[in-house]
Amino acid sequence: MSKYRMIIVDDEHFNRMQLINLFDWSQLDFQIVNHFASYDDAAAYLAHNRVDVLFTDIRLGNHNGIDLAREARKVNPDMETVLISAFSEFDYARNAITIEAFDYLLKPVLPDKIRNCFLRLHKKLESKRLMKEEMCEYSTLVRHSFYSDIFAGMITTMEEAECLARENHFDPELKKHGYLLLQLNDDEKGFKNRPLYGHDSITTMIRHFSNSTDNPYTVYAVSMEGQQLYLLAVISLSELSAQKLSTFLTHLCSDFKLVCGFSIRCCLVDKDTNLLSLAQRFREKRMQTPAVDHFIAKIKEYIKSGEADSAIHLFRNSAQKLEQNPPSLRSFIRTLLDGITENESPSFSPILTYTSRLDEMESEEMIQAFCLLISQMSSEMSVLSYNEYYIFYAKKYVADHISEDISLEKVAESVALSPAYFSRYFRELTGTRFIDYLCQVRVERAKELLRQPDIKLSDVYQLVGYHSRSRFYSLFFDKTGMTPHEYRKAHLNEN
Repeated sequence: MSKYRMIIVDDEHFNRMQLINLFDWSQLDFQIVNHFASYDDAAAYLAHNRVDVLFTDIRLGNHNGIDLAREARKVNPDMETVLISAFSEFDYARNAITIEAFDYLLKPVLPDKIRNCFLRLHKKLESKRLMKEEMCEYSTLVRHSFYSDIFAGMITTMEEAECLARENHFDPELKKHGYLLLQLNDDEKGFKNRPLYGHDSITTMIRHFSNSTDNPYTVYAVSMEGQQLYLLAVISLSELSAQKLSTFLTHLCSDFKLVCGFSIRCCLVDKDTNLLSLAQRFREKRMQTPAVDHFIAKIKEYIKSGEADSAIHLFRNSAQKLEQNPPSLRSFIRTLLDGITENESPSFSPILTYTSRLDEMESEEMIQAFCLLISQMSSEMSVLSYNEYYIFYAKKYVADHISEDISLEKVAESVALSPAYFSRYFRELTGTRFIDYLCQVRVERAKELLRQPDIKLSDVYQLVGYHSRSRFYSLFFDKTGMTPHEYRKAHLNEN
């Protein structure tokens, strides 16, 4: 498809059609996306659509093409204009200069002259495009360096950050975004051992990832340690809810695999609307003492062995010392969560919900809620291995939503995995495809309902999540060898 979008405007139908059919514009890399006979119609289109080139007659009824170009450039500042006219008045030529028109062609215009004009215009547009790409590349490099310096401790105050941003001609809008600190794990080889993505080219890889996806987030590499890569994700404040965070992590993993060619695990380490506070906590975490590491290991041991009371007792003894200092308590809890979940469990809903509310809680509520979270984690982690975690929550989702329209994509999103990875993972651990498992669960639920005579036969298929009665009857017969009516009759006769 041609690169550059163009519209043609001329109030004379014959002249307009002649320009449109003059030659194959696509060979010159231009696409005629529309054409108009009136100033008003063209102006309305230009107000809501991106156009690279306006090719217009000077005289358009009571208006003129110069005014049209001047108005259009208010919303399309990079648009180029080529004017064509049967009049050579000095005022027209002078006004064409004021709007920086690319060329002013006098009728009658030979095809070769128009072709040469647009060959020159194409050269200019290509030059502008390459310059814009170089500026974008430079801007991305500056931002990567900026955020890396913040997390390395080279920038520690808002004044320093804003000053550096101004010097490099970009506005980081530090107070208008939410910031997520993410830990990516490359369990297979480790990021440093990737032949194409070694330590020296890690920034290039992340730039490539960011530029290759259409997601509403921007990510920057801020630290790399062995198998772990820490990314800063910059998102709008409206994206900080627990559900949106879960969806975000799912998309990040699947997009990363698509762009970079290998799988990663991703978990949320920390989040904040204050970038500098987030960076400070990150540096404090990296400088943990062995005593803190031992404390986290002990808490984790109690949780995994099902000794929730011991874990809560140990946590309370330490947390109460920080109760009068909410920011320090909040940082302490985040450090604990990071250590407890690191390389161990997926980012499941209770943790995401807790971290999303952490900034709003007072000290007492933080402690109480974390104790409850310890109990929840202990009850699950004590009976489930890491591998079973995803399967447990996937099956729980199916059971809780059996009467709804369940899809592989919805279940995968509920456990923060990409659909393709979840499908493969489910089959490897259970020995059956997810769709087959879902069908079997629905059939078993249907059997339970059919054994209850007070439930109408015509309602059963909807209660187990089917929109089509015939599809449900066909599936039920395939699984049981009986129709729903025959199954109910056989069961009632037995009783």
